[in-house]
Amino acid sequence: MFNKLKISLIILLTFIATTSFAWWDSTHMVIVKIAEENLSKKAKIRSYELTELLKDFYPESPDFITAATWADDVASTGFTGWDWHGKSLPYDPDNYLTTAKKNTILASLKNNAVYGIDQAIKTLKNPDAHEYSKAIMLRFLLHALGDIHMPLHCTSLYSKDFPSGDFGGGKFKLNIDLNGKNSLHALWDSCLMRDGIRLDRPLTDEGIVYLEDFKNEITTLYPKKSIDELDVTDFDAWVFESHQIGCENSYYGIKLNDTPSDEYLQKNRQIAYRQVAKAGYRLADVLNEVFKD
Repeated sequence: MFNKLKISLIILLTFIATTSFAWWDSTHMVIVKIAEENLSKKAKIRSYELTELLKDFYPESPDFITAATWADDVASTGFTGWDWHGKSLPYDPDNYLTTAKKNTILASLKNNAVYGIDQAIKTLKNPDAHEYSKAIMLRFLLHALGDIHMPLHCTSLYSKDFPSGDFGGGKFKLNIDLNGKNSLHALWDSCLMRDGIRLDRPLTDEGIVYLEDFKNEITTLYPKKSIDELDVTDFDAWVFESHQIGCENSYYGIKLNDTPSDEYLQKNRQIAYRQVAKAGYRLADVLNEVFKD
């Protein structure tokens, strides 16, 4: 029975298609730390139970906080990524795309993070779903809900330079070096050069302190009561919020092969922080609803 379950999990994972990743490890864990502080007692206990259920299979993510990184971790074992990491809506400022081409792009996005989040929630609320299925889907939910708050996982630029899209800024190269990466996407992954390290996992004492400081930096600037959009509960609306930020901010004031200006970094770091805070508060609301019964 147990071997059949492991095989089923592997099949589930291998049938999900590839994409790029959003936010780096520390930022994903900060999102979950923010959520943790806003969980009901019931939701917290249940979340701990399910994430710890798989700790022997995934020793790098043995607990609720580090489980936020699991969906990216599995890429190193041969699963190179999922369509369920975002919903990359086209940004076409020069009207490069025909209406037919834009409609084709939008039609291709049916298997996206919103669909995946919906499936995760259905599994978690299903009394007949196996505990291991719920454990897998909770780990995905922790990660994907953060991903859709990263503007460049909801936006891809189409232009003469990028006739097939810039893959959420992944092909938009800059004069930077972020752990060997030099794209606009990587710049936003790093919270505009704030998150530039990869923490050891399981977390060391130093890693725990780093995350706590990072979380406090964000929530001090953006406490829950400061974010009006938290009454918006539609996942596609969350994607569109991120897409608007991608269109209006990520590509504004920056050009191909540029070195980002201090003005660009400072302005957009605050925007990224607000998105991280928003993701954490919303994740808590989702888990509180999922686990209320």
